[in-house]
Amino acid sequence: VNPIFGLLYAFFFSNTIGRQLTKSILTTIILGTLFVILEHLGYTIIYISTTYLGTYIPLVASLLVLWYLVGHVL
Repeated sequence: VNPIFGLLYAFFFSNTIGRQLTKSILTTIILGTLFVILEHLGYTIIYISTTYLGTYIPLVASLLVLWYLVGHVL
């Protein structure tokens, strides 16, 4: 194994800081991709109004589920 790949693997998957960093990067990539896909399909993601507060509840629930799953996969 290349020492550089070994070093990267050891950092991102073996210590606590690396695992948390990997989890945050993967979550950001997944959420960014989700927002791009929804925007491409014509859905507006965020409304700044209290009348649309009910639409945030499923988004927040899905973010919590996503965070839980990413945390237990890694």
